[in-house]
Amino acid sequence: MGELMYWVMFLACVSVLVMATFVMLYQRQINIDLRNKYNDLVRELNNSFGWEEWNWANNFREYARKVDSLENFRIDIERLEIIKKALDAQKLEELQKRKELVEREIKKLES
Repeated sequence: MGELMYWVMFLACVSVLVMATFVMLYQRQINIDLRNKYNDLVRELNNSFGWEEWNWANNFREYARKVDSLENFRIDIERLEIIKKALDAQKLEELQKRKELVEREIKKLES
């Protein structure tokens, strides 16, 4: 009789452990399914409103493009400054030639 009670208690404990393990595994599966459903809903919401996931690689690519375009813009501006300086130098040369012509005319008139 004592041996029978021992085996019944042993089987009861084992059955409780098996049921607890089953419940924990089932809860784990439910959590995974809920997480996947949440991620799908977030992805669907982002796509429907046009919000995209933040992608650092694309962000740095865009930043590099902006820096390159700003660098090109700066080079263009410097070229414009060089062109302006060249035009100013050309105007100064023209004024210098006029001055020399006027001085020659003055010398001719004086002599």
